[in-house]
Amino acid sequence: MLTIPAQRAYFVMLYLADVDHCDVLQDGSFTEARRYPQGSICLVDLAGGAIIRLCSTLDSLGFVVPRALFEELDHLAPGASDGRLECRRGESDPVIANLGTAFLAMFDRGQAPLPVTFKHMAIALCGHLLHRYGASRTSRDATSAASLSAAQEVAAKAYIVRNLTRSAIPVSAIAAAAGLPASCFAQSFHKAVGCTLGQWVSRSRVARAKELLAQRTLSLTAIAGECGFSGQAQFNRVFAKETGMPPAVWRTTRLQ
Repeated sequence: MLTIPAQRAYFVMLYLADVDHCDVLQDGSFTEARRYPQGSICLVDLAGGAIIRLCSTLDSLGFVVPRALFEELDHLAPGASDGRLECRRGESDPVIANLGTAFLAMFDRGQAPLPVTFKHMAIALCGHLLHRYGASRTSRDATSAASLSAAQEVAAKAYIVRNLTRSAIPVSAIAAAAGLPASCFAQSFHKAVGCTLGQWVSRSRVARAKELLAQRTLSLTAIAGECGFSGQAQFNRVFAKETGMPPAVWRTTRLQ
């Protein structure tokens, strides 16, 4: 577990290698584990603290940046008036990756950087964050597409899984389950999860189909219906796209 206490700050994590982890919610439950690729970042608001559960070795560089520092540097990003940032998960950010490389290189030389060097790097980091992720006055409203919170992500995914038998799951219904407007939900989901809403629904249908295929008691037609596919043809096409083989072949080769 990695625990960061609540504070008036943001946490920026740069992944130096691929890593799998999930968030720990306030009730102690876990979100679905997700892979964060090398060079990507997570930008988290620490107003409520943060806890993650590691599913692999963590090789990363983390920065806790007080909100007060963003507010002092607001002039670098006009419109980001109070230092508020839109959080991100698993997003590629070459600028932060380059800053991290430069930062680590200074320690590799065996000598800690001078305070003035830290100051200049902090200014560069904050200026970039405000410029790229600053929530401007004009866009800070109910329809802005920020990333989902961990709780909203769990609620949305749980609703989808409960309704996989439906051939069409309305975006408005999923958004309502997460407590968000439908107008910006798909974009928010993509930012949080790293794939489109449609892709996640398809993968969930295929995952459920694998469970039913493993039981060997249902026909392929019955499984297609249980997983919300419109028919056998769609079932074969989507399953093959996700696994590289049609369901009948998967059942035969994987469950011998």
